[in-house]
Amino acid sequence: MTDLINNDPDSVRIRKNKGTILVTGAGVAAFGIWSVIKVVMEFVLSPIDEKFATDLIAFGPIGKIVVAGIIIVMIMTDVILRIFIFFCARKESKGYKANGMMFTSFLLISGSAGSLILYLLNVALVDGAGFGIEDMVSLFVELTSLVITFEMIAASADNRKLLAKKRREAVHAA
Repeated sequence: MTDLINNDPDSVRIRKNKGTILVTGAGVAAFGIWSVIKVVMEFVLSPIDEKFATDLIAFGPIGKIVVAGIIIVMIMTDVILRIFIFFCARKESKGYKANGMMFTSFLLISGSAGSLILYLLNVALVDGAGFGIEDMVSLFVELTSLVITFEMIAASADNRKLLAKKRREAVHAA
């Protein structure tokens, strides 16, 4: 069986996009680990705000459990969305349309962008001390995660457009 590789510009772009989708999808999933590390660092390395600690003590042990539960649910939701995006990207890189990948990616982007904006406002307005090295690293990693997700969406959209064009050309040629 001899399969010739089609090297017209659209086919080359489709193959390039498939690789980009797979690699960036894996990157999106890998940044789920960063989400967990970031929360653990926040609670282990950062001092607890006195007002927050006082409010938490007022709720008693039930309040602590509820707060911990909410935080765990938020982290797990982020990680699950990222793993879902990875599996969709894997499917899409094999040439299939992955339903829900774009929507889930936009959910992830909106949550990440909102978190980034709140973080910047908190550092700039509330803390007022400026950016420390931890802040710079956190911002860099968060921005990198956003760029990777945008790159995956762009490659996927381009690939879908090119595949639709190829299908139309095949129908007209037949």
